[in-house]
Amino acid sequence: MATTQTVDTLFEKYPLVTEEWNNWKKADKADVMGRWRVTGYIPEKGEFDAWMSAAKTGDGRYDLTLEGHYADGTVLSGTGKATVYTGYEWRASVTIDDMKMRQVMALDANGQMEGRMFLATEREIGGALNAVKDQGMGQLVAVQPSYLRSGESAELTLIGAGLKGDIDLGEGVTVEKIVARSDDRITLVAKATGAEGPRTIKVGKAINNAALNVYSTLARVDVTPANAVTRIGGAGSEMEKVRATYRAVGYSAGADGKPGTDDDLRLGYMPASWSILPADEVAEHDKDHLYAGQINAAGIFVPGDAGPNPERKMSANNVGRLKVVATVNDGASKVDGEGSMLVAVPDFVRRVLD
Repeated sequence: MATTQTVDTLFEKYPLVTEEWNNWKKADKADVMGRWRVTGYIPEKGEFDAWMSAAKTGDGRYDLTLEGHYADGTVLSGTGKATVYTGYEWRASVTIDDMKMRQVMALDANGQMEGRMFLATEREIGGALNAVKDQGMGQLVAVQPSYLRSGESAELTLIGAGLKGDIDLGEGVTVEKIVARSDDRITLVAKATGAEGPRTIKVGKAINNAALNVYSTLARVDVTPANAVTRIGGAGSEMEKVRATYRAVGYSAGADGKPGTDDDLRLGYMPASWSILPADEVAEHDKDHLYAGQINAAGIFVPGDAGPNPERKMSANNVGRLKVVATVNDGASKVDGEGSMLVAVPDFVRRVLD
C-alpha cells in the first residue's frame, strides 16, 4: 500500500496546483511603501509605539526609519532595511537604539502586518510586533495598557494616527485628565465603572472595538511561553548560553465566575514579579533551582554555566527542570501563574528557520 497508493492519495488530497493557489498568485499585493504605525515589545525596554517609514529601493526592497516612544515616554529611534517576499512576507534587519534586531511579519490584504521582532544575535529574546498602514484617516491601533480595573484611576496611552476630536472610552469609562496629546498619541488618566468586558474606544472618527478591557477581579495569570527550552553555555565553552524571555497575561473569570473556562476575559500583558522553583520532587532533590539558572526582573531567564559543577552530585552539569512563576499584583489581588522551563545541554546544530 505504501508503494502503490500513498502517492495517489497525497496527490488527491494535496495537489500542487489548485484554484485557491491560482487565485492567490493573481491577487493584488498590498503596497508596503509609506508610513506604518507600529506597536511592539522589546525585553528589558518594555512596550513601545513608533512610526516606521518604508522607502522603496528596489524590487521588494525598502529602507526603513523608525521614530517613537517606549511606554515610559523614553524616545526610540532606528533605521534598517526590509525585503518583502511573495508580496506578503516581511523580513527586516533594524538597529533600534544601538540594538541590532530582526523583524519577521506577515502582511494581510487590509494593510496590516503581524509577527515578531527579536535580537539579531538571540532570536529567543523578542516580542510581538504589529504594524498598521497609515491610510490618511483617523486610526486607533492600540491602548497601552489594554486593561483597566473597575473603580480604579489609571494612566492609559491611546496610539494611532489622526486622533482628532472627542475622546469616548466606552460605557462607564471616564477621562479624568489629559496628560499629553498629539495627533498620533494621547496619554490620559481614566476611571472605569460598570460591567466587565471590552470597550469600544473612539477618538473622533477613529474607532477600535476591543482595545481596552474593563475588569473587576484578576482571576488567572498565564505565563507565555508555557514551555521553553534554554541551554547552558559560556564559561569558556564553545557555545554561548541560550536564554528565554517570559511575559505574564492576565484574565478575569468572565460571567461564570470560574477561571480557566471559555468565557474568561483576556486582559493583556501585565507587569509581574518573577521567580523559579523546582519542577517536581526529583528536580527539588537535585536542587535544580539552585544551579540551572536565574530569572531577572524583566522575565529573562539566564541558564547556568556549561561544564561539570563540583557542587552537584557526581559533578553533574547545570541542566535542570524548573517552574517559572509570575506573580501579578494589580493592587487588589495577587495571582500566580506558572510556566515550564527545561535547561538543556548545548545544541551544536543551529536551526535555520525562525
